[in-house]
Order: sequence, then structure tokens, then C-alpha cells
Amino acid sequence: MNIYFFKYVVCHEEWFSIFGIVNFIVGSIGLIAFPSLANKFSRKVVYILSAILLVLGLLGMFFVGDDHKASVVLFFSVASLFCLGNALAGVSTTVMLADTVDYGEYKSGIRSEAVVFSVQTFTVKFGSAIAGFIGAMVLSLVGYVPNAVQTPETVLGLRVMMFIMSALLIMVILCLYLKFYKLNGSFYFNILKELSKRREKISLD
Repeated sequence: MNIYFFKYVVCHEEWFSIFGIVNFIVGSIGLIAFPSLANKFSRKVVYILSAILLVLGLLGMFFVGDDHKASVVLFFSVASLFCLGNALAGVSTTVMLADTVDYGEYKSGIRSEAVVFSVQTFTVKFGSAIAGFIGAMVLSLVGYVPNAVQTPETVLGLRVMMFIMSALLIMVILCLYLKFYKLNGSFYFNILKELSKRREKISLD
């Protein structure tokens, strides 16, 4: 829905290309910085940081990208927060997926990374299809009319759905993570130690 936002809300369709460039540059920085951040703090802290950056970026874009008078410098400054958070979150969730492979081996004795990562690929494709469907539904819900000047209500609806609702969803996901995801700290390191002992025993046998 970014293209609709830049075209009808900010009224600077050309900013869409700039957003892609900023996303690539800042995202690359996030990917490079992830190992250092995870070692200095922890992967849990990095994931929490990513969620905070995502929320700050979304809320920032909501408030500063409201019309054609929006400042390009200010807008892409807050957009950079979102891009950085998105990159850190992407790496974090991939690492979490790898951790679940270790946990599965710990619980069942069977290491099934092929199944886990193949299912993950399927869910990404399925999620993309669902996202496209939801995007179309949102456009219909806010009263979007193709190739026309949008009403103030439609513009506000686009902004609320893209930024406010997305920020709320990210906070819900963060709460679920903090409550249910346990593969962190000493618990996870103990799992790795146990797996190492099992593998060493098997090699000796």
C-alpha cells in the first residue's frame, strides 16, 4: 500500500523510489549490525529494539507524512527508523526459526531443519497472498477510488490502517513474544549444551 500512500496522501509519488533506496541502505546497515548488537546485548534485546523502532517509525510517518507539505528530510528520517527496525526484525525471526530446530531436536531427538525451513517458505508465500488480499480490502474499506482525488476521510483511513493499526499489531506481536518465546538466555544455552553432549556421546559410540 506504500504506493497509494505516496501518491494520494503525501502527494509525492516520486518519494516511493526514494523510500526503496532508503530501505535498501538502512536495511543493509541493520543486517551488518545485527551480529554485533546481538553479541553486545542479546538477541532478545535486539528483537525488542526492532519492534520499538518499527513502532516509532510508523507513528513518525503517520504524523509527519500527512500532506503534500511534508518535509522530505523529516519524513525519511523517521522512515529510516522503520527500515532499520524491519531489517533487525527480519534477521531476528530467521534466527528464532533456527533456534526452534535446535529445540525440536532437544525434545524429540530428531533434527528437522529441512521441514521447518520449507514450511517457512510456504508460509511466507501464503502470508504475501493474504497481505495482498487484506490490502485490497483496506482500500475498499476506506473508500478508495482509482485515479481520482481521494476524500479527506479516505486519506485518513489509509494513514490509520497503514501506520496506527500496523503499530498496534506490532505491539501485540511483541507482547506475545515476551510471554511465550522462551528460547533465550540460559534456557537456550542449556539446550545447546545438552545437544552437544548427546552428539559427543553418539560420536564416541
